[in-house]
Amino acid sequence: MATVKLGTTKTANKALSYAEKKAEVASGLDCLPKVAQAQMKATRELHGKNQGIQAHTVIQSFEPGEVSPREANAVGRELAETMAPGHECMIYTHTDREHTHNHVVINAVHAETGAKYQAHGQAAIQRTQQMNDEICRNRGLSVPEKQAEVRHTLAEQELLTKGEPSWKDEIRQAVDRAKQQTENMTDFRDHLSKEYEIETRLRGSTLSYKHPDRQQAVRANKLGAAYQKEEVERGFERQAGAEQKHGGTLERDQRTQRTDAELHSGADERGRSNEPVGRSSLGEDSNHIGQSPSANGIDAAEARKDVERKRRALAERAEYRRGYDRKEQSSNAGQTRRTGPEHSKQAERAEQRDQDKHERHAERTQQNRVQRPKRQQGLSR
Repeated sequence: MATVKLGTTKTANKALSYAEKKAEVASGLDCLPKVAQAQMKATRELHGKNQGIQAHTVIQSFEPGEVSPREANAVGRELAETMAPGHECMIYTHTDREHTHNHVVINAVHAETGAKYQAHGQAAIQRTQQMNDEICRNRGLSVPEKQAEVRHTLAEQELLTKGEPSWKDEIRQAVDRAKQQTENMTDFRDHLSKEYEIETRLRGSTLSYKHPDRQQAVRANKLGAAYQKEEVERGFERQAGAEQKHGGTLERDQRTQRTDAELHSGADERGRSNEPVGRSSLGEDSNHIGQSPSANGIDAAEARKDVERKRRALAERAEYRRGYDRKEQSSNAGQTRRTGPEHSKQAERAEQRDQDKHERHAERTQQNRVQRPKRQQGLSR
């Protein structure tokens, strides 16, 4: 019976080095074991994808004594080829523990297309396990049986037949209620302790429950798959996703209701503000219903003409403004060009001419004032 565990790494060389040191058997797919690190890195750099996740890893474990190291390596090669065709892979078989296991390292970048390998989440784990099971069946190896959601022992079945309660069933019922009323593993364990006096023990991925009337705890896998750590946590994730979806729907409904209310309110306000002064509203005077637009004080043709007149006036003002701006810019530019000593002399001469002209005009005005009385005296004689 072989099980698989998936992972990723941002440092492919480290994963390859670790797996190579303890390997009893090593083989590669589209990759030479002696130059695996350099070859995989070259592929990633060739496609400009050496950043982020560099490799995917698979740990494939077998039952003790079920396969030889070479057979285990062959099973790992077939799994890697099925999982990631076209990707460079290295398969290292370790025998440093009682159970033989493979470390499979898959280059994240496809050698030809440059596409990145995708294997994330529970769906990828299930898909890989199914591939692994199929390969093991074809080779005559055992596969893990799917565990029932609820698992009853023979003793429990006899109690259930007699209609008598089972302490394991009491734990199951308490766990079912706790899963519905909590949001994470910490709250889940606290709830079982406070409400039902059921002690929980968590060691790695193994969860155990201790009934208050029992001396020994029972492992979750003895109660059924629904009571194991992975399934309990998966239930929290599903519940959080459902609440988030429901919350988003509720929020959208609330926003829609607010928008509708604002629209109705705005329509009422616009209706009141647009009512002609001294004229009854439609709701107050039903005689307005059925009358023509002009009878209600609205002449569509005249309104269109008014809009057109306003549009032309705005266009004329805009054109005048643009012309004024251009003239001012031209004047400023001319002044900018007329700089330097020569311009200063011309300005001085022009100023002197204006001053002389002004003085001559003043003299003539003074002479006229003096001569006017003399002419008047001559006329009187």
